[in-house]
Amino acid sequence: MRICVLLTFLGAVLLAWFVYEKIKKYSVKAAILKSLVSVLFISVALFGWHSGEGSGELFGLLFVLGLVFGLLGDVWLDLKYVFPEENTLFTYAGFCVFGVGHI
Repeated sequence: MRICVLLTFLGAVLLAWFVYEKIKKYSVKAAILKSLVSVLFISVALFGWHSGEGSGELFGLLFVLGLVFGLLGDVWLDLKYVFPEENTLFTYAGFCVFGVGHI
């Protein structure tokens, strides 16, 4: 339980840092921070799923997969800022991954 609280706190701190960087100006640093925040929150979900009683195995799996697809969608959408000439490709790829995650 303490690990989940620590990861959540660390994720909240990184989230605040990401928002600060994103407001200043978009940068690769902001994209990396956003990905780290997502990885930490996925870690919290994995720890929670692992420590459960097993009554929601399928729900836990779907929840974690949804978070992973959200992370992948964020990465694809952030790549359009790194490679502006491929804006359309990365935008559609990010939307498709988000769509799969929402299903």
